[in-house]
Amino acid sequence: MCNNSLEIGHDFEDRMNEVAVRFAQAADGAPYVVYAILDPTKTDPKKRYQALPFYVGETKNPHGRAIDHIRRALAQKDKYQSAKSEIYRLILANQLPRFIVLERCSTRAQSLEAELRWSQQLLKWNYSLSNCLPGQSRIISKLHYQRLIANRLWKLTMAEAHAAGITITELCPSGCYRKVVELSACAASESSGRKLASLKETIAACSGCQSEPTIVIAEQNGSQTSWKRPSHSTIHLPRLRSPHRR
Repeated sequence: MCNNSLEIGHDFEDRMNEVAVRFAQAADGAPYVVYAILDPTKTDPKKRYQALPFYVGETKNPHGRAIDHIRRALAQKDKYQSAKSEIYRLILANQLPRFIVLERCSTRAQSLEAELRWSQQLLKWNYSLSNCLPGQSRIISKLHYQRLIANRLWKLTMAEAHAAGITITELCPSGCYRKVVELSACAASESSGRKLASLKETIAACSGCQSEPTIVIAEQNGSQTSWKRPSHSTIHLPRLRSPHRR
């Protein structure tokens, strides 16, 4: 147990494990789940949940994730970060948070989309979430939402992208070449844990026309997101005339 000033009861570990077991059972064997953390000391004024939700997350390991949330709060590391401070407050009151499953997902690509969608839904229902990311802490515009949905794919590992049936293509905008990234090979190699974002660091200018290639990520549902290295051309500003010159 972490060394801190809290007086933790002898049954704390059992209670914590019971919370985690119930969360894992609710996942019902799903590869990934989107979940909410509830504050059992506060009632839900909207009567949607058995207690007041204050955090939305996603995980492939419900039992371990619940334990991690509680232990991090108990250790008082970054305890002033909202979610940790809320859980720490519950522990001080001899309570533990509750974890509920909002949605079961087959792949991490789906769970990342569902995490953002559920966060926005709860915010629109006027719940206050202690998540830090803008898309989960406040209501955002439709355009911002679409950008975050597209950008979430860069968080996937090679293995996760392969499991989701994603295809990645590198192409020259001038048509010099078109190359498909072999995710099946990447997923089976030592690079399986690399993020898709690492691909941004590997591309080089086209040897034929010197154009910057584009990376296109396509999902099974037909949606696509693309990335091209930003231009670093110098911006020349007009020279200002000295106020003392005539």
